[in-house]
Amino acid sequence: MQFAMCKKCGAAVLASCALSFSPCVSFSETLDESLFAYKAVFTVAGYGGESELAGFPVLVRVSGADIPGFAYEDTAADGIGIQFADESGNILPHEIDEWNPDGESFVWVCLPSLFDGAWFSMYWGVNAVEAGSPGSVWADGGYFGVWHLNSQEDGAVPDSSGSGFDGTRLSGSVSTNGLVGGGVLISSGAAGDKNSNCGVVIPNYDSAGAGNTFTFSAWILYKSGQTAGYDRIASRKSSYDAKNGWEVTLRNGDNTALDHRGSSGDAQQSKVFGNVADGEWKHLSVVYDGAVSRVYVNGDFKSEKEIAAASDNGQNLVLGNNNSRNEVVFKGVLDESRLRLEASSADWAYAEYATIADPEFLSCGGAESVDARVPFIASPEVLTVGYHSAELGYTLKRVGDSVPEVRLEYGTERGVYTESVVLSEAVQTTGTFSA
Repeated sequence: MQFAMCKKCGAAVLASCALSFSPCVSFSETLDESLFAYKAVFTVAGYGGESELAGFPVLVRVSGADIPGFAYEDTAADGIGIQFADESGNILPHEIDEWNPDGESFVWVCLPSLFDGAWFSMYWGVNAVEAGSPGSVWADGGYFGVWHLNSQEDGAVPDSSGSGFDGTRLSGSVSTNGLVGGGVLISSGAAGDKNSNCGVVIPNYDSAGAGNTFTFSAWILYKSGQTAGYDRIASRKSSYDAKNGWEVTLRNGDNTALDHRGSSGDAQQSKVFGNVADGEWKHLSVVYDGAVSRVYVNGDFKSEKEIAAASDNGQNLVLGNNNSRNEVVFKGVLDESRLRLEASSADWAYAEYATIADPEFLSCGGAESVDARVPFIASPEVLTVGYHSAELGYTLKRVGDSVPEVRLEYGTERGVYTESVVLSEAVQTTGTFSA
């Protein structure tokens, strides 16, 4: 059974056996507030950097606790229909990382410019308008690989950047809770363990043209109490002494150190952790900038080393292992792994960390009604479905205090609406359609 509502004329229709919403409207560059029932304003409050960051993706947390007055019942299934706009009303690209109507949801929103005081709005209450391109969330920030690591049951690990570098989780690694939604437990084995079936394999990305200037970042949660081996965090090498590629590893027997190699086997050891095995999540950003590599942990600069510059080599990138899968695997969980076609600045490295770690990075004033005259349908529910009939429960909500007359048309065939009802009273009306 299908119930559709035209946002231009106010008509709502029941038309087929699948419950979905299809407003006859398409978004232009500028958002039309009248299509929505509610909005919330977010303000960047926890950045603190010296430079404005163009095309930066911020994490928006969605729940009644994060946005006072927000209710999932006022949104369509899977978050379809939410939208974002900047202070000028221009639609902002967004990607729903995880939509959880029983708890907290995570949405990435690309801001044209990040600085303290920048603000934007989230809109909802419109049904089934699928808007925003995941790729465009990340492209303006220079990302060519973004793996949220919410891997599917078949082991697929999608690349959200739009570049098409979708990965595969190997059978020895499993999906688990991450810092933002799901993550991947690479291995829970003992120190020094090697396992050819552990890791996430990312296909050869030579076509991106990263060469020797790029940034790798990830959130890592190392096995608590473990003594580090040469655990691979990320590697584009077939062996540690290969004369091409790059890799980032822990340091054998030293829970404070990180090795970040370029296209040689020389280990550029940096003391960057207090204790990598302290049971806490850590954000790691490794910048490859020609013959120099810099390391940031939790947004703080830790080390700069001269290296043999990294190189493209036609090989896969493997998270948690090396390309030959014959070295020590990472003992713990990886989340939010990314590649960026730029040498990230200190401000970028900090903001990438803080947008996830700092609950006050964005402030929100709470939900408010949009001053619009267009009613909308909330909480649709299929009550009964028979061979020749069906019944749909609905709640018609009028925004504000106005009570415009609404004619709802419905039928049993898409596009052929033989029945109708006129509603002309009450700001909120609950009822059923039978056809």
